[in-house]
Amino acid sequence: MGGKKHGKSKKQAGKKKPAGKKKPAARRKTLAERADIHTLYEKSVQSPEADCELFSNIYEELLGVTPRVLREDFCGTAQLSRTWCTGDKRRRAIGVDFDGPTLEWARQRNLEPYAKALGDRLTLVQADVLEVDNEALTKADIVAALNFSF
Repeated sequence: MGGKKHGKSKKQAGKKKPAGKKKPAARRKTLAERADIHTLYEKSVQSPEADCELFSNIYEELLGVTPRVLREDFCGTAQLSRTWCTGDKRRRAIGVDFDGPTLEWARQRNLEPYAKALGDRLTLVQADVLEVDNEALTKADIVAALNFSF
């Protein structure tokens, strides 16, 4: 029955392994860390179809004509502008926002996948909405500022 315990000699059984540097287990990102903040914003606070219908109905009721050009100030992801344009082939939209990375996200997610349907009817402009002075940008039937970040 000798000196082995579970395959180790008595001498080996009492020794601990030297403390070596172990790599810490990689911490898995939380759901919040993995989430796309722009997608969450669109899903949680925006209703672009309802907004476009409301804007169009009010404009027509007040002015008796159909609106064609929407300017979306603080457009962020430009989901409203894209929805405006894809709702009617005669519509155009101009989205204005100061944040370059957010506008790039908008181009990748809300313009490029809809390029065929949009054509050149949606323009994104990186600028301060108070300093946009281009006449083409200021001639809009409707100017919307639906920023829910306050």
